[in-house]
Amino acid sequence: DWRTQGTTGYDFLNFMNGVFIDREGFHELETVYSEFTRSTDTFTSVFRERKRQVIRELFAGEIATLAHRLCELAEKDRHARDVARGDLKEALVSATACLPVYRTYIRDAQISERDRAYIEDAIDLAGKGPAFDFLRRVLLVDPAWYLQHQTRDYLDFVMRWQQFTGAVMAKGLEDTTFYVHNPLMAVNEVGGDSNGPEVYFGVEEFHRRNLARRGRWPQTMNATSTHDTKRSEDVRTRINVLSEMPREWERCLRRWTRYHADAAAPTPNEQVLIFQSILGAWPIEPDRFKQYIVKALREGKTHTSWIDINEHYELRVLSFIDSLYANEEFLTDLVRFHKKISYFGAVSSLSQVVLKITSPGIPDFYRGTEVWDLSLADPDNRRPVDFASRIQMLEQLKTHANPRKLLKDWTDGRLKLYVTCKLLNFRRDHSDLFLRGEYIPLRVNGSCADHIIAFARQLHDDWCVVAVPRLLAKLRRRKNVWSGTSVELPPQAPTHWMNILTNEEICRDRFASELFSQLPFTVLTAQK
Repeated sequence: DWRTQGTTGYDFLNFMNGVFIDREGFHELETVYSEFTRSTDTFTSVFRERKRQVIRELFAGEIATLAHRLCELAEKDRHARDVARGDLKEALVSATACLPVYRTYIRDAQISERDRAYIEDAIDLAGKGPAFDFLRRVLLVDPAWYLQHQTRDYLDFVMRWQQFTGAVMAKGLEDTTFYVHNPLMAVNEVGGDSNGPEVYFGVEEFHRRNLARRGRWPQTMNATSTHDTKRSEDVRTRINVLSEMPREWERCLRRWTRYHADAAAPTPNEQVLIFQSILGAWPIEPDRFKQYIVKALREGKTHTSWIDINEHYELRVLSFIDSLYANEEFLTDLVRFHKKISYFGAVSSLSQVVLKITSPGIPDFYRGTEVWDLSLADPDNRRPVDFASRIQMLEQLKTHANPRKLLKDWTDGRLKLYVTCKLLNFRRDHSDLFLRGEYIPLRVNGSCADHIIAFARQLHDDWCVVAVPRLLAKLRRRKNVWSGTSVELPPQAPTHWMNILTNEEICRDRFASELFSQLPFTVLTAQK
């Protein structure tokens, strides 16, 4: 509703990430996680309890002030003056914990239907009774008929409460829940809620959201990594692959826990965090990894925290990590599984680079991510970047760039830099196409149609066609994967194309096996 050009890109990051998560596999991971941790807690229950925790531990002064003011308002209401002060405070804590958004935007007695629904739902979930009835009237700025002169006082309370709820959400969700609910850590990301349909998306939903962005916010930002993300795009896409092989992940998890001799630290839940993190960021130096784990433990606020550091517990967890790095059997098994998933994660990351640059919006690049960047949460993702090596690599690619060889040597990061450079230059040369051009979802035919995201961008006679794969690990046992799978172009589309990344000339309506003959993704420009 505000006059803005869009968002800072976290919404794009999360819905694009969801396209690379397998729906059935994610639910299997939830089952594996529940059985391994012996916990039936859902994300929602953990989320609400952790919001209550941060209110008690981090915002005790703020909630006391708000509760005192709420009690003052209640004393003037004949239906609420006898409600116990403790009940009013607990109602306020519970309703705040159940609020599903950072804040509402109430500025006067005219409340939007969206904000009204958020508040009604939060109070319904929080509890019943006189304290909740009164709190509902206050938050909806609806004083009794004989207290209409207090409307301004109710509104003042709501304004203060709205400033409070955003901070509670940030600390309770991003800085606590995202470190303690770990079926698939890649979905625990800034801007996401890691629960239900907002975790995974089909191709149709991806197109629907891109069409909406093109229509409403064509200059919104498309982010994949930032200074504040919980893990880099490359770590995230690698961990996502676990959703395509949940039972293999379960077998690894069961084997790796054999190296855990201490019955108390780390807990099964913390072991999941450790093993997914080391897998996503491998290879990672022991000291760097231990620094991250200490931060994760303190953010999780279960056995240690920033305001109540339990050094003894932390040392036991760090001792466990030391034992992993010293265990050749574990490292051999880790590297074996890492090799199995890392290529698929890399292809997903490259596909996201392609989508970020060619989708509606302005592509955003966090420094250092032009090549592989296996960083975790800050301060790990704020280490110095070796720009000199990247500049040298880029200069070499300008004169010596063989796509097939780059793919063969994909681990050195040059392929990611090459794709980024080629597509950003193409976007610069066709800026109107990407800022004002139509977004046209393309139909994919064949047995593997659901494994390809394809669309066209078109402005007058300037055309671009994009096709990238998704969920490739599920296809790893198939032969001739793309045989019979084709991308269907609209009738008005040109007939002759050139692959921007490989310089191949291509005719219309090609099979995916031909589109992906040199690289596992395609960006075509119309030949005039």
